Amino acid sequence: MKRNILVLGILMIVMILGLCACGEQPIDNNENNVENNNSNEVQIGNNNETEENAVTTNSEGNALVVYFSWANHTEKMASVIAAETGADVAVIEPVNAYPTDYNECTEVALEEQRRGEKPAIKDLGLDLEDYDVIYLGYPIWWMDMPQVLYTFLENNDFSGKTIYPFTTSYSSGIIGTFDKIKNIATGADVEEGLHIFQREIDRDNYEETIKDWLK
Repeated sequence: MKRNILVLGILMIVMILGLCACGEQPIDNNENNVENNNSNEVQIGNNNETEENAVTTNSEGNALVVYFSWANHTEKMASVIAAETGADVAVIEPVNAYPTDYNECTEVALEEQRRGEKPAIKDLGLDLEDYDVIYLGYPIWWMDMPQVLYTFLENNDFSGKTIYPFTTSYSSGIIGTFDKIKNIATGADVEEGLHIFQREIDRDNYEETIKDWLK
């Protein structure tokens, strides 16, 4: 009996570690609630052509909210920031869309990370030169930024710009990603970022936190 209890305990620990392996859970509690921007995604395959993305223009100044969000958590944060600041909005989308299935997505994300891949992304449909302030959003995947963020950061010039990072995660924190942004976006002033756990977003307990951060 004691041996069976010990085996059961070990199995439970393995299951918990497996759930926490990916720092951000791409799909929220409703597994069918995939991000709205999936309707514009390109199916996975060998198509490496860059497609133009849609841009929402609300700006009264020169601020931009640009983000990647597989589930809708980061997207919800981006919406609040845009509404409060009047900034334009652009979405970072991979040319080859990530799978909509959670397990498949985590496998693809981990393989990209292991190989150090920089997936091609669609054209944002705007010129970053037009913006001095950038709010940059992303989830935490496998204790790091998704690889598409590295593509975006390494292929643009952020000299003289001010970047405010914001991120979501399932169980981990920012895992040093703000410092990584500073190291990649040389010449930019990377200010204090904001991290919110997904559970707070699921509970609609996040808007005031964002507003306080923006102040």
